[in-house]
Formats: sequence, C-alpha cells, structure tokens
Amino acid sequence: MVYRFRFLKQWTADARQPATSRSESSAADRRAYRRLLLRRESARILKEALITLVGAGVAISVVLALVPDAVTDDSFFGRIGCNLKTFVGLLTLQYNEPTVYENDPVLGVLFNRGMKSFTLILGALAITMVLGISTGLLLARKPHNSLVKAWAWIISAISAMPVLVLGILLIVLASAFFGISPFLEILDKANPLDRPSLGEYLLVYLLPMATLAFGDGMLHDVIRAVNLETRRLLEQDYLRAARARNVSLWPHLRKGLTAPVIAVLAGKVTYLIGGSVVVEWIFAWQGLAYQVMFVLTRAPRDIPFILAATVLFVGLIVLVNLISEIITLRSDPRLARKPSGQPVIQEVS
Repeated sequence: MVYRFRFLKQWTADARQPATSRSESSAADRRAYRRLLLRRESARILKEALITLVGAGVAISVVLALVPDAVTDDSFFGRIGCNLKTFVGLLTLQYNEPTVYENDPVLGVLFNRGMKSFTLILGALAITMVLGISTGLLLARKPHNSLVKAWAWIISAISAMPVLVLGILLIVLASAFFGISPFLEILDKANPLDRPSLGEYLLVYLLPMATLAFGDGMLHDVIRAVNLETRRLLEQDYLRAARARNVSLWPHLRKGLTAPVIAVLAGKVTYLIGGSVVVEWIFAWQGLAYQVMFVLTRAPRDIPFILAATVLFVGLIVLVNLISEIITLRSDPRLARKPSGQPVIQEVS
C-alpha cells in the first residue's frame, strides 16, 4: 500500500469547487481517514491479543510443570515440553486425549462444562447491564427522587455482601420459603413425567446468576460508573442546548456512554470468572470452574485438563478485552475528525 499526501494542490482544487462539493469531499475524506485508523488499530489490537494469549499459555505451562502429577517425564523441562505440546494441540483443536476422571476427550469435557459456565457468566453479565445501567441513568436524571435513591441504596447494600455469604444466604432463603434447594441436579429427575416447574427453573438458574452479579460490589461499581459518567455528560454544553430545545437526550447519552460502559463491563469479566468458581461450588453448578476445583482437590491431578480450562478462561478475558477496545474505537466520535495540521491520507492501490 502506498499513501499519497495531498497538501496545497488538494486545497487549491477544493477551493475552486462549490461549497456543497467541498463539504461532501471533506466528509468523504473524514470517513476514509476514520476507516484507515480503524483498520490499523484493529490489526494492532488483534496482534496484541494473540501475543497475550500465547504468552499466557506458555506461562501457565511453565507453572503447571512444577506439579509432577499425571506426567510421565519426571524432569522439569520434560514436563514443560509436555505442557507446551498440549497447549499447541489445544490451540489447533487436535488434542484428543481423555481426561483422568471422566474418561472423555478433553475438548469434549471442556465444551460441555464450559457451556454451563458461560451460561452462568453471561446471565450475570445481563443482570448487571440491565440493573446497573438503568439504575445509574435514573440516579443521574433524578438525583433527588426518594424512590430512586432507596432503590439504589438497596442494590448497593446487597452488592456489598461477598459472593460466598450472599450465595449461602440465598440458598437458605430458597429452602425456607419455597422448599427448594436451588441446585442443577434437581432438574435431572428420574421420572420423565415429573417435570420441574417454572419456579424451580427460575430459582435454579436465577439465584446463581444474581449471586454472581450482585456479590463483591459488582453491581454497585457499574451503577456508580454509569451515574458519574452520565452526570458528566449532562453538564456538557451540547446536552444543555438539546435540553433547552426540548430534544431527546438519549441519542447523545448513548453515544457518550457506550465506550465507558463497555470498558467497565469488560473490566468486570475477570471478577465474574473468579466469582464463578465460588458460585459454582456453592450451588453445585457443575460447570468448568466446578470441575477445575474438583480436579485440583484430587490426586493425581489432571494437568492437561487444568491447562485447557485455564487457557480457555484466559482466552475469554482476552476476547472480551479485544471486543471492548474495538467497540470503544468505533464509538469514539473524535476518530471521525481529521486532526488539525495533519494531511489527509488517501489510499492508493
């Protein structure tokens, strides 16, 4: 690709055109410049994500080499080589060795258990987005409303509880008021005619997701971030002018809140993955984190499965951060503007 810089010649040609043509040409230049920046930044972000994933896999392989269980070679460097070979096989989806405890292929167990864990994490993330964004917007728009302040205070009080305490409390309440233990195994009934009720489904799925979404201050942090960012935007001159003209503020708020909210939620995915270990263990939610804890507390330890699960979690975090950075890049309106004093870049094949 060769990039030609247009300076005085292009400025002279544009000056001879009508005002409408000049504005259309300027808009086209801004769009071309923004597309070029997006391609460059997306390629850079993708390269950094791949380097992070490979580096994390190598580091995990070295750390797990300190554990000699279930490995044929007793030497430290031999275990590193075995783990690296397993890591490459996992990346290329060609590792078909069975697990130690389930005697099924590692990739199959990883998929089945991972779907349960991802369901839990995505459900908790959905609850966080719905309650956190709506409550933060209400607090910013109606800061003196008693009902809104009471609602936000209740959510913050519940969110202040640790995941472990909140999960045990919800299990006790569900058993006391509904007579149901909110565990996944109650849905696997032997009699096909004895189908679980809708209430059982809601309790079994909603309580673990709510525990993960509320616990450890997760929801409180999202509400606070949305509230502060919305207040900052409402103080901007263009939003004051829109409010004076009695125009809807939501399109402006949506554009301004997209990047910071996505950044906050992406930063919370790490906490969701860490909290899922505790939630799955409390609620007997037999997902990937539950199986990792089970393998870690048994001997011999299934090192290939632990490596595969850890790499999958790291890959999920890298993927979320990658999507977050790309969305932030695309939603930033400043990228559509040509920096002052910088030439317009025209791509020539």
